[in-house]
Amino acid sequence: MCTITSAPRSLSASCLLYVPQKVDIDWIKQGGGFIKSKHAPSGRFNPGEKLVFWFALGAGLAVIVSGCLLMFPFYVTGIAGMQIAQIVHAVVAVLFVAVIIAHIYIGTLGMEGAFEAMATGEVDLNWAKEHHDLWLKEQLAKERPAARSGPSTAAAAE
Repeated sequence: MCTITSAPRSLSASCLLYVPQKVDIDWIKQGGGFIKSKHAPSGRFNPGEKLVFWFALGAGLAVIVSGCLLMFPFYVTGIAGMQIAQIVHAVVAVLFVAVIIAHIYIGTLGMEGAFEAMATGEVDLNWAKEHHDLWLKEQLAKERPAARSGPSTAAAAE
């Protein structure tokens, strides 16, 4: 089993995990592994997960701003602005619900092993190798120096 490392402690550190990287282009070209029979390489978060994060962040902000405009009518804008705010609010909210429903499906029924990973915080080594191979290499590289220093300190204590 591979244990997922501790979560970032701040919002800025969390957002840095979702910054697109060069490897994400290959993942998108391969359609996340749906177009070809093998999964595309990805780190801790694949571009699909990153897109859901940024969409949720942007959609949340859009719904908050448009909702504030609707809650306090005509303080900031006229009738045309109110109509635009109403359309933006409704369209973004419906898209957000659709994206979240798809996200919940993929995280529970659509991908074997994902639901168990959410419950336990751990993933099977083969699952990690198949879905997040670059992240797995990073985790194994972090564990190797600790494994080397572990037995030597135990031997010194005897």
